[in-house]
Amino acid sequence: MTRIEAANETAEPGGTLFSRAAAMMQPWLTSFAALRANPYDWAREGLLRNRGRLMQRAYRLPAVQLSSLASVADCRSEAILDRILLPPFCAGRHDDFSALMSIVKAQQPRIVVELGTSYGNTVANICRVCPEARVYTVNALPEQITGTLITHALTREEIGSVYRRQGFSSQVEQIYCDTLNLDLSKYLSEPVADLAIVDACHDPRHVINDFHKVAPYMRRQGIVLLHDTHPSMRGHLWGSYMGCMKLRMNGYEIQHVSGTWWGVWRNPGAAQS
Repeated sequence: MTRIEAANETAEPGGTLFSRAAAMMQPWLTSFAALRANPYDWAREGLLRNRGRLMQRAYRLPAVQLSSLASVADCRSEAILDRILLPPFCAGRHDDFSALMSIVKAQQPRIVVELGTSYGNTVANICRVCPEARVYTVNALPEQITGTLITHALTREEIGSVYRRQGFSSQVEQIYCDTLNLDLSKYLSEPVADLAIVDACHDPRHVINDFHKVAPYMRRQGIVLLHDTHPSMRGHLWGSYMGCMKLRMNGYEIQHVSGTWWGVWRNPGAAQS
């Protein structure tokens, strides 16, 4: 069994009948746990989710094919698997990892901004294929967290631990900050970013905030990817999708990459050298 097969067997919810059933039940279990933990927030999220479904009638994100953004490649066999948190290695059968890495390979970004470092697996995989890239990655320490739709609260030692273990620290600027308080002008003085990844807190106001934090620093034709964005709005997916619809309401041409959990926005205009 290859390491990719081993990872899929343990992390891919479509692999067995039991795992498929577990994946189907997870949104209900998460919802029940949230109800028990905080009934007020559970009811509020339910109302917001229903509001989002009404908004979809007017502001549903148009679908775009990955092939219009990059040459599509299956990148799973070359992945650094240490603490990987993108489907199909966790939380879904679709291949968000290959979609991201196909775009990275096509863009060959020199400057990357990532909101939501987590363990740093995404940074490590980007640095692996783009050895000249400089990555600015942001993650809140537990005492800095302000949102609710988060994956986990990591310590300073855990944040970015993968890219450090893999030897990519020299390419990375690690920023410890809640994105609501982020000031990228301390690190970037002009629109120089080729790629930005928004994958921090998925509360709608955080998604909107995060987009507005990175958009001014994107080169023309630079790409912003917003993870956990899907029209089903099931489970945790409602927050980012709702945030993206609100951005679309305000004139930003955000689309949904078909077959993935990625939203995408390309900074309009002619390519900038």
